Amino acid sequence: AMKLILALIVAVSLTACGNKNPDEKVSTKIKGWKDGGFGLVALVNFAIDNQTSAPIKDVEVRCGGYSESGSRIDENNRTIYKVVQPGQKIRLNEFNMGFIHSQVQRMACRTVDYKTV
Repeated sequence: AMKLILALIVAVSLTACGNKNPDEKVSTKIKGWKDGGFGLVALVNFAIDNQTSAPIKDVEVRCGGYSESGSRIDENNRTIYKVVQPGQKIRLNEFNMGFIHSQVQRMACRTVDYKTV
């Protein structure tokens, strides 16, 4: 009975998540970054490109920090509270992605979620 309940929970979770990658239609491309706040926070430049047929808002972005050796050592999520029209690309400069590990050398960002207006 316990295995059946666990299997149902997993199946419902996977169905609820869907199989679409939000970054396919609403992409987040990093254009550079620097550390700020005495090296404690990541200030990221990126572009959000809406290739859907509807206006979107509240784009959730995840940025991962990687060490010199290539290991992922940090991760932050932030929501961009802006409206992006269909076919529009917006740029955000020095957007504060929060605290970062002191050994982060490289950042990568992607869209995690968004809402239609």
